[in-house]
Amino acid sequence: MSRLARILLVAASASVPLRAAEPPSPPPPLSLSDVLRGAAERAPLAAEAEARRAVAEADAAKARRLPNPEASLRVENWRRGSEARPFDAGTDLDVVAELAQPLPVFGSWSARKGETAALARAAGAVARGEREALLLEAARLYLAVLRGRDLVTALAESRDVLGTMVATMEKRVAEGWSAEGDLLKLRAERERAETLLSRATLERDEAAGRLAALLGEETPVDPARLSRLAPAPPPDGAPEALAREAAAARPAVVEAREALEAARAALRLEKALRAPEPSLSAGYKRTGGLDTALAGIALPLPLFDANGAGIARASARLRGAEARLRAAELEAAADVAARLRAARAYAERAARAETELLAAALGARSAARAAFREGASEVLPLVDAERVTAEAVRETLDLTVDAVLSSLAARLALGQEVVP
Repeated sequence: MSRLARILLVAASASVPLRAAEPPSPPPPLSLSDVLRGAAERAPLAAEAEARRAVAEADAAKARRLPNPEASLRVENWRRGSEARPFDAGTDLDVVAELAQPLPVFGSWSARKGETAALARAAGAVARGEREALLLEAARLYLAVLRGRDLVTALAESRDVLGTMVATMEKRVAEGWSAEGDLLKLRAERERAETLLSRATLERDEAAGRLAALLGEETPVDPARLSRLAPAPPPDGAPEALAREAAAARPAVVEAREALEAARAALRLEKALRAPEPSLSAGYKRTGGLDTALAGIALPLPLFDANGAGIARASARLRGAEARLRAAELEAAADVAARLRAARAYAERAARAETELLAAALGARSAARAAFREGASEVLPLVDAERVTAEAVRETLDLTVDAVLSSLAARLALGQEVVP
C-alpha cells in the first residue's frame, strides 16, 4: 500500500464518528422473596444442615438391618509328612469353615431401631430450626442493607446541604453579618454528618457482604437492587392462645420430644441387654479325611455384670430428656407469644413513625433551612433541626426494619411458610 493510500485510509477512519458506548443495563431487582428462596435453596449453611439430617437418616436405615453374619475359615492339626508317610493334604489337614449369626431376639433390635428413628426425626427438627434461623438471618441482612442504603442517602443530603450553608456562613462572617461562633457550630455539625455518613456506609457495606456470603456469592450485594418493603400485617388472635397451639410444632419442642423417645428406646435397649443374646453357628469340618457338619449356639454368661450401670445411665438420661421437653414447651410458648406481641407493636409504631415522627422532623428542618436562607442569624435552631431529622430518619428506618422482621419471625413461629 502506497503512502498516499495509507494517509487517506487514516483520514477516512478518523472522520467516521465513534458510536457512543451503550450504558450498562441496570442490575435486576432483588426482592426479599428472592433472598429467602436463595437462602433456602443454595446457602452453604442450609446444605450443611441437610447433610446432618441425611447422616441421621442413614444411621436409622442401618439400624433397621440385622447384624451381619461372621464367616471364618481355619486349618487345624497340620501334620508334617515323613519319608515313610508323605504329607497328604486330604488326611493331614483339618479344615473348618463356620458361619455365625447373632440373633437379637430379646428386644435389642427393635429398641435400636426405635432409638435411631427418633434421633433421625430429631435431626430433621434441628434442620428445620436451622433453616428458620437462616431465613431470619437472611431477612435481617437484607433489611440492614436496605436500611443502610436509605440512611446513607438521607445523611448524604444533609451533609451536602450543611456544606452549602457553611460556605454561605463563611461569606456572612467575612462581611461581618454573622459571628464566627455560628460558623464553627455549622462546621462541627457538617463534620458530625460526615462521620454519621461514613459509619452508615460501613454498616451498609458490611451487611451487603455478609448477605452475599450467606447466599454463597463472592461479590457483595448491590444495595441499588433491593426493593423497599412495607410491613406485613401481623397474625390475628390472642397471642397466648396462638402460642399454645403453635408451641407443639416448634423445632426445639419436636427435637426435645424425639430425644425423649430416643431416651426411652435407649432404656429399653439397656434392659434388653441384661439377657444374653445368642449367636447361632453352622459350618463344615474335614478331619482325617472325613467330612462333617458343625452346628452350635453361643451365649454370654451374665455372671458379673447384668448391665446395671447401663440401665442407670439410660434412666438418668430419660429423666433429663423429660425435663428438657418440659422446658422446651414452656420456652416455645413464651417465644411465640413474644414474637406475636412484638410484631403487632412494631407494626403500629412503624405506621405512625412516618407520619408523626419523620414528617414533623422534616417540616421543622425545612423551616429552619428556609429561615437560614432568608438571613436568620440564629444557627442553633438549624443545628438542632438537622440532628433531630437525622435521628428521626434513623428511628423510622429502624422501626420499619423491626416491623418487617418481627412479622416474618411471627409467621415462622406459627408454622406459616414464608418462602414462595
